[in-house]
Amino acid sequence: MDNIHEITNEIERHITEDPTIKKRFAKHIDRFCKMVEDYGQALQPYEQQLEEAHKQLDKPIIPEKFEKYRKPDGSIALVDVCPPPKGWVKISSSDNKFLNIDWLALIFRPVEPVNPLLWFGLFGWAGIQRKPEEDEKLMCEYVRLAIVHDYNLLFHSGTPIDTRIISADYKGKWFQRDEFFKTVWYYHSQLTESAQSQLTRAFERIQDDLASKKQKNVRSKKRRKYTVDFLKRVKATFDNRRDGGMDVKGAWNEAAEAFAIKSGKAAEMACHRYLKK
Repeated sequence: MDNIHEITNEIERHITEDPTIKKRFAKHIDRFCKMVEDYGQALQPYEQQLEEAHKQLDKPIIPEKFEKYRKPDGSIALVDVCPPPKGWVKISSSDNKFLNIDWLALIFRPVEPVNPLLWFGLFGWAGIQRKPEEDEKLMCEYVRLAIVHDYNLLFHSGTPIDTRIISADYKGKWFQRDEFFKTVWYYHSQLTESAQSQLTRAFERIQDDLASKKQKNVRSKKRRKYTVDFLKRVKATFDNRRDGGMDVKGAWNEAAEAFAIKSGKAAEMACHRYLKK
């Protein structure tokens, strides 16, 4: 599976067979975007401090308190006036690409929270932060495939927006989502060996995940032997026995016997599990 069109068609087939899969994609995309937003939010306080310090240094008369930072060549470094918070590490300004961060001088960042954009390996240095956990790797693969699916449909078939996976409107404050998604699409659309290899690996991981979830659903359905209406009648019998003064255990046992359930405990557990209050 190394063709963008084939992968797009396979995703379409999955969604057609099981519309809930589209929600699974959306869940991973939402989580991914929230992680980016949390990272951007963590940068805001220091960004504001930098901006304020820059305004002070940009005045015709620099505040006297900043004179102690002046170097022999007459310059005053912004980072000396406004050092980063304790524990922050130095990075390249490109590490904050696709974020609504005005200050290129913001070349420091906290180790946590992570910036999941770096995990795609298209810019910046992911080694500055921890590696993704298995569920985070899977999250990124869902995001990658959703991007390729939607943009492939957009540029090659003009498919209406409501048939795509990614929502049209994004309300985030920090994440330049659409710009990042376009970059990921462009990378894969070049059909390089590396890009296609990543896409194939992503599709295989998603296939495995979908198969696993499908199997869990099958097992869940097998466990559920009784209909809701049936269990309502069981519960009504239990309530009737309790109203007559019978103890809880005895009431469940009689309800189970009345409806051919193997035990009172089994009847109780089935009612608690499937009858929502």
